[in-house]
Amino acid sequence: MGSRRITADDVRATTFRSVRRGYAHDPVDDLLDAAVAEIEAGRSPAHLVPASLPVAWRGYRPDEVDALLSRLLE
Repeated sequence: MGSRRITADDVRATTFRSVRRGYAHDPVDDLLDAAVAEIEAGRSPAHLVPASLPVAWRGYRPDEVDALLSRLLE
């Protein structure tokens, strides 16, 4: 049984814990804002998922962000 398609509300409700050497906050936040806009317009956000994200001294936990990015690719 597969998971249901991610919704704009799912993306908006997502939170990430901060860690040292995580994904930089601003690029992730911008990507999520763009994903919400694509989903609300009825389009897939998959084309927004980058091959990599910048790492910052203090950023979001990569495993948590990667899990959401995987859902955006479904």
